[in-house]
Parts: sequence; structure tokens; C-alpha cells
Amino acid sequence: MGRVISGFLSTHVSSKNLIRYGGIVGCFGLVILVMPIPYWIAAGALFIVGLGGAPIYPSIVHATPERFGEKASPSVIGLEMASAYTGSTLIPLGMGLIASQWGMSMVPLILLILFSVMFAATELVNRSNKATRLTV
Repeated sequence: MGRVISGFLSTHVSSKNLIRYGGIVGCFGLVILVMPIPYWIAAGALFIVGLGGAPIYPSIVHATPERFGEKASPSVIGLEMASAYTGSTLIPLGMGLIASQWGMSMVPLILLILFSVMFAATELVNRSNKATRLTV
């Protein structure tokens, strides 16, 4: 559902902003999920996390030529896809190990940290590209 909504939004919102807003929405959902809340609110928070995460990967791939140039974009997209597949393989394993060791309450906290790192890294790339365009 989130990818469909972000697909419609992509005609009016740039990929950079879809990534930014997706990160903010995902972090918002995870902050709610970390709080001591009833189960029905937690279900809504998980829905919000999913909506926030939905536009991020397609928007990152779509923005690659603009961020890294047309010549480098095939290689960078390959690295992005390899990273996504590696992450989708290893993160559930890591989350399971963490949950078995310290409990399920750690999972939203770690996801919040991962979302925050992704958001910060994306913003650093945005600022770096902006500075590069100003000096060129």
C-alpha cells in the first residue's frame, strides 16, 4: 500500500524528499512503537513504519543517476541492490538473535537506530551533492 501511495506522490514530490519524508515517517512510527502503548496502537505504529519505509528503496534507486552521475549509476545501483538483498538476509537473523538474547522490546529500538543512520547518511549525501553543485 505504501509503495502505491509513494508511486502517486512521486509525480509531485522529488525522490530526495520521498526518502526524507519516508525516513521521518518511519522514525515517527518506531518512536511510537518504543513507548509503552496498548497493542492496538502498536499495530498502527507498525503500519506507520511500513508506510515510511515503502518509498525509500525505490526512491534511492531512482535518484542514483542524479546523485552519482549517469556513468557511475549502473555500478552504484548494483551495489544498492546487493546491499538491499544482503540486508534483507542478515537483518532478520540479527534481529532474531538480539530478540532471543535481550527480548523483543529491543527490536524497535534497533530499527529506530537503523532508520536514523539511514536518514543521516541520506542527508549527508544530499548536502555533499549540494556543495559539489555549488563549487562546480
